[in-house]
Amino acid sequence: PDSDIWAKAMMEQLGKWQKRGIGTLIQRKPGMEVIRTRWVFAWKDDGRAKARIAAKGFDQTLGVSYSESFSPTLKMTSLRLFLHLCVEYDLDMYMDDVVAAFISSELGEDEVYLEVPEGFDCPPGYVLHLRAAVEGLKQASAKWTRKIDGILTTEGFQPVAKGLE
Repeated sequence: PDSDIWAKAMMEQLGKWQKRGIGTLIQRKPGMEVIRTRWVFAWKDDGRAKARIAAKGFDQTLGVSYSESFSPTLKMTSLRLFLHLCVEYDLDMYMDDVVAAFISSELGEDEVYLEVPEGFDCPPGYVLHLRAAVEGLKQASAKWTRKIDGILTTEGFQPVAKGLE
C-alpha cells in the first residue's frame, strides 16, 4: 500500500548518491571482490519515509577491500564526566547530526567495488567503484572518524588524553 512512498524515498537516495558522485561505473573483472548491497527502509520520527542503501560489509575481505576498521567510541564514564562538568560550570550543551556523514568520507586507497543498487540505470556486468564510504562498509566509521578529527583539529579542538575517551 505504501509502494509509491517507498519508491519516492528510494529515488531521493539514488539522487543523493548521483549528486555526490559516490562512485564510478566500471566493467566487472574476473576475481574482483564485489560487495553486495541492500535497501533499508524506515519511518523517521517526523513521519517521513527513509530509504538508504547499505553495503553488506560481511562480504569484505581484510587486505582486499579494507585495511582498517577501528573507530573509537566514547566511554560512559567520560560522558558522565563531561555532563557533570557542563552542569558544574553552567555550560550550554548542544547536539547536532551530520547528514550523510559516511558518504562524505573518502575511501582513500581502499579499493571497493559495490554491486549496483537496485534502481540505478546500469548495463549488465558493471559495478560501482566507490570513492566514498557508504553505510555497511567495515571501514565506514573509521573513515568518518578520520575526517571529523581533521575538521575539528583545524578548528582548534584537541583530542582528549588517552584513557579518557
